[in-house]
Amino acid sequence: MLDFVTYKMKILITSATSKLSQQLTTDLSADHQIRLTDLVDFETDFDFVQSDLGHESETDELVKNIDTIIHLATLPLALLENPDDLENLEIDFLTRCTYNLLYAAVAQNISNFVFASTLQLFAKLDQNLTIGPNWRPRPTTDLFPLSRHLG
Repeated sequence: MLDFVTYKMKILITSATSKLSQQLTTDLSADHQIRLTDLVDFETDFDFVQSDLGHESETDELVKNIDTIIHLATLPLALLENPDDLENLEIDFLTRCTYNLLYAAVAQNISNFVFASTLQLFAKLDQNLTIGPNWRPRPTTDLFPLSRHLG
């Protein structure tokens, strides 16, 4: 009789403090190994690594031995409460930090990367518009959809 070992996929989920991240973690943890990360510290029973997703070796270490990355790309509420430089922070997080995470994923040969965005990117389009190969996005300058588009 053969003994089959069930492989548990190792999944990194960003934006650990978000409700979506916590729900995904709950839903996926029964069948997968979960590692969480966020820009701010977070108390959890799961493997958690605080990271600014910079272009340093700490981001490479964060994704080491990971099979799939689910990048929710949501700023923690604690950072949103200080709106002094919110626009720059949001765009920087969704562009530079996403790039750094993708760069580290490529270096580790991670081929499964999910980037959660928003359908708000299409909000101002005619609902009957057919999007084909020649379609070009025309993002709004509103902060949230623009930063998601740039990500």
